[in-house]
Amino acid sequence: MRLVFPGRDHPDANLLSGQYRLGISDECEIRVRGADWLPHHATLSVDPQRGLWLNLEKGATPVHVNARPIRECAMLRAGDIVSMGRVQFCVLLEDDPSTPLLPPRRRTPMEGAARIAASRAVLRGVAGWSHGHTFALTSDLLIGSAADADIRIESTDVAPHHARVELHGDRIVLRAEAPGNRLKVNGMLVENAILHPGDQIAIDPHRFVVEAPGLPPRGGTTPRQRPITQAMPAVPASAVPEARTEAAPASGGPGAWWLLFAAFAVAAALVSLLLWGPR
Repeated sequence: MRLVFPGRDHPDANLLSGQYRLGISDECEIRVRGADWLPHHATLSVDPQRGLWLNLEKGATPVHVNARPIRECAMLRAGDIVSMGRVQFCVLLEDDPSTPLLPPRRRTPMEGAARIAASRAVLRGVAGWSHGHTFALTSDLLIGSAADADIRIESTDVAPHHARVELHGDRIVLRAEAPGNRLKVNGMLVENAILHPGDQIAIDPHRFVVEAPGLPPRGGTTPRQRPITQAMPAVPASAVPEARTEAAPASGGPGAWWLLFAAFAVAAALVSLLLWGPR
């Protein structure tokens, strides 16, 4: 993953795992030149599990991610544009998502199990008029400005039939409907592309993120879930403590004799009282 400055006023920055400070200070790993930037304005954190995060320092002027203001922190995706003042950079992946090898166009609609499986794959609008809306790939999705488009974008910069998104098995395909239709995937210009979960489609300024649980991410494979089992170790017989039994006290022990003697003494005293007591 790398940061690209479109204005070429700053050198591009390659990002590996770890933290990168952004600011005007010489101590920052990514130094920028801008009047509104603090010496240490923000930190980029790259984690293989959590992804790429932008955290602003306390008192820092808010930055914009895809034209939306960020005041504390934000998760960044490939294709996002971060800007503040005159400084602007784009988050890009190292690999090119475009490919000339695409499956043929679908001639019949999906049915049955294929349609149910496709309902898990969606495009989620993250910027533009479709922000907050989701579109399931239960059928091919046509993006354009025409009235018959499944995702309609009313803009003079968008062709009536601009692009089409299709699901073929475990592959999500993006096709430009006509040469010259501008499409970006993860910040890179493409005409056709195989999409993966987390990829971002941009028809500026409209953006969509691919969400498809179960499909492999870009550069990865689908993890196979294994049942969680734990073998209990065998316990040797010698380690098991023997049950201890205690013999019950005998019925004719000393305690029993004392009870009998006391009862006999009480009975004798009562008889004597009855026979020879005062009349």
